[in-house]
Amino acid sequence: MTTELESHKNVDREVANQMELLERKVSSIASLVSRLKSEKQDLEREKEELANAVRSFEERLAAVDAEGAERKLKALREENELLQDERQAVARRIGDLLDKLDHISE
Repeated sequence: MTTELESHKNVDREVANQMELLERKVSSIASLVSRLKSEKQDLEREKEELANAVRSFEERLAAVDAEGAERKLKALREENELLQDERQAVARRIGDLLDKLDHISE
């Protein structure tokens, strides 16, 4: 009977040890899950912040590109006006020269 009782006590101790080990593992896993959830939230916040920063940079870049394009367009328009003025001056000079040639040949 004593052996049977000792055997039950040993089994009870083994079950208790296994339960304690299981409780530690569950606690450890719960802690890990909690930490991972927290890290996930942090990463989601960081992702949103980075997405906002990218949008802001894209908007600023578009504005800079637009400003640069406007400056180039203005410069091209000014150059075009200058070339048209020069073309008109050349056309006038050619007209004047043709008039002089007509007077000479008359």
